[in-house]
Amino acid sequence: GNFVLSEWWTTTKSLSTQQQTLDSRMKVAAAVALVIVALAAIASADQIPSSGDCSTTMYNTGGGIDSCNCVGGSAQYPTAALNQRYFGVGPTQGSGPACGACFKLHLYADPYDSTWCSDSYEVVVKVADLCPVQGNEEWCSSPNQHGRSVHFDLSTDSPAIQQIHAASGKQTFFAKYCQVPCSQWAGYNDPNAYGTRTNDWGSCPRSNDANAVSSCTFSKQCSTNTGGGNNIVWAQGVNSWWLAFALQATSVSIDCGRGYVAMTSAGYSINNVPVWQWGSQGYQCSKTFQVQYQPGNVVFTATGTW
Repeated sequence: GNFVLSEWWTTTKSLSTQQQTLDSRMKVAAAVALVIVALAAIASADQIPSSGDCSTTMYNTGGGIDSCNCVGGSAQYPTAALNQRYFGVGPTQGSGPACGACFKLHLYADPYDSTWCSDSYEVVVKVADLCPVQGNEEWCSSPNQHGRSVHFDLSTDSPAIQQIHAASGKQTFFAKYCQVPCSQWAGYNDPNAYGTRTNDWGSCPRSNDANAVSSCTFSKQCSTNTGGGNNIVWAQGVNSWWLAFALQATSVSIDCGRGYVAMTSAGYSINNVPVWQWGSQGYQCSKTFQVQYQPGNVVFTATGTW
């Protein structure tokens, strides 16, 4: 009896030790699996190529908080939401590694209209938001339903984006892009347009230039070119904002019948022609106005479209 009991105890103790060893090995295996999953997740947060093809849409934040949590003043300049694959994180996960990166876009074709093409629209945008896949599968999956892996959703909070929409009549584009230093972004020198909101999550650096290229030019994508070669290409009025498109100009002014006032650079180009803008809330202007530019003391008259 004693011998049998002793043998049973020894066998039970041995089995218990083996079970503990097995449990420990399973815990180690589970920890290794978690590390592998974490590394895979990191690898799946792809770095956006420094240049290539993309698609773009337009949206309005409605004054909401963007995923990068940029200060409100940045919305007055061109910003964009980047599709989830290249933004780097998903919804509710805070700011992605792409926050603060700047990209020059050449918007040239309409995905819904194969007959439309224009080399007239370029803009530098700063990534300030996420375009999540869920609910935006057509555009923000990668590749998306239009064959593009990279997608920018341009915020119409910015007058510059509003003006591109007004001039082109389009909200969706195929485009070329390249990452550029944020010193090329129109809001770079405005201290009210960069940084993170106080006492809140997120990161919106003034610049995120690690993969930027020093220079970026795009070849023409369309068989015809619009705009002509005059010093003043054309002028347009949109609501209470007026635009002039001037080559070789160091200063531009506009007269709506009350004397000339100076226009300022809009910070982007259309058809490689610098855009100048001026606006005053409530300032009534007839549909015919004059634009004057320097060098050269020439007056150009055009009909507005507002």
